[in-house]
Amino acid sequence: MRTSYFNCAKLLKIEREEYETKEESELRTLEELLTRDTLFLDDFSSENVNKKTIEFIYLLLNGAIEQSRPRFFITGNLDLKHISANISDRLASRLSGLCGLDNIIELKDQDWRTKG
Repeated sequence: MRTSYFNCAKLLKIEREEYETKEESELRTLEELLTRDTLFLDDFSSENVNKKTIEFIYLLLNGAIEQSRPRFFITGNLDLKHISANISDRLASRLSGLCGLDNIIELKDQDWRTKG
């Protein structure tokens, strides 16, 4: 089983750097990610949101839906309502389609990094 783990902000930084240096690198990055059986995206929604990052994430989520893979595990601080209202309805829709509304779990606890 091929599994990848990425901090979402780091993944988008890698994608931006490759895109600036290589033609069509965005498509290669997407194609590579979509070959995985499982993909963990940590800290989703922490990235700087702009038109390009929204498009990249949309293409990744939509590609996973179209290919019925990879299996996604996504963590983040924002709920679907916030993502829909403040980032993109299309991303919120794809997230709910990948995860299923019954599988979206809000965990409320103190940030482990600030615990003494």
